Amino acid sequence: MLILIILASIFILSLIGLKVFYDNWDWEGICGVTAVISGILLGLLLLCFPINKMSTNSDIAKFNSARVTYESVKYNKSSLENTIIQTEIIKENMWLAEAKYYRTTMWKIWVPKEIDSFQPIK
Repeated sequence: MLILIILASIFILSLIGLKVFYDNWDWEGICGVTAVISGILLGLLLLCFPINKMSTNSDIAKFNSARVTYESVKYNKSSLENTIIQTEIIKENMWLAEAKYYRTTMWKIWVPKEIDSFQPIK
């Protein structure tokens, strides 16, 4: 969120600088270049935010459905199936550990809070 605020501030200040220092909106000066670059970065950030949220919510749904599936076949006696299931459980738990790690960093706004309540699949 801080990055979004900083980029928006730079963009707005650059536009103000263009109007104050240049009467004809000269985009070749430092204010014009700064406005264009910060505007592009701001647009990309605003585009990436909902895509990332959608992807993370999809991963959460996959994790929940995998948990239900693993619980229902937990007592299956086939060793091949158990091996495949254990491999999938490891992948899901690795994703959960990674998501929980990112919840403790400055990138936590990109990961929903509900991740904190999830427990690894056993």
